[in-house]
Amino acid sequence: GGAGQNGGSGLNVIDPSQASSSGDPMEELVAKAQAQGASGGEAGSGGAGKRTITVYANGFTVDDGPLRDLEDPANKKFIMEMMQGRVPTELQDPSAPGDVDVQLHDKRGEEYVKPAYTAYSGQGQSIGGATEVSAGALAGAADAEATEAPVVDDAKPKAVIAVRLHNGKRIRATLNMNHTIRHLQALISAEGAGAAPYVLMSGYPPAQLTDFSQTIEAAGLNGAQVTQKLA
Repeated sequence: GGAGQNGGSGLNVIDPSQASSSGDPMEELVAKAQAQGASGGEAGSGGAGKRTITVYANGFTVDDGPLRDLEDPANKKFIMEMMQGRVPTELQDPSAPGDVDVQLHDKRGEEYVKPAYTAYSGQGQSIGGATEVSAGALAGAADAEATEAPVVDDAKPKAVIAVRLHNGKRIRATLNMNHTIRHLQALISAEGAGAAPYVLMSGYPPAQLTDFSQTIEAAGLNGAQVTQKLA
């Protein structure tokens, strides 16, 4: 197929259910991905960034992000690019060149159910059933609202941070080195991604950012990648 045009990026299906022949818009995408995996177009080359698309009866999700409606034009473009054998534009990270391993989970036989959220009690809590929230790491709308939008001073040392939002969107945040993590949260809020409780993770292995008053320089975030995960 046309998967070669994406620079070696992969697309395959994990545990697909039987095709439903219901004529839904995801049918061809699942069939293409199955065919690609069967013909040896399997993903998983060393060092590839891994992204997971899960298809439900009522939409799809990217990694652990929220449900996305197929009627949304941006989501239609996303699916169309996948049907063409390409990694969707929004999953491509200019700051981290290399192949992207896109895996497709076929769960069209079930409806997406939003994970239950338990109010933060000061104890560790799970994110997506896997990661514990460290004390002081949970952020939300109130944190961003308490901080004015940062103004970058070109005369001072600057930092560029690659941020992957919980909805899969990627932004490049430019701040001064003396700005704080709260200023980064204000930028995330300005992108419309700061309403629900979340944590920010950076480094390898990924660690949660817990001191929001810490400067970008002290946190070592210049040139770093930061991932937003909903709590």
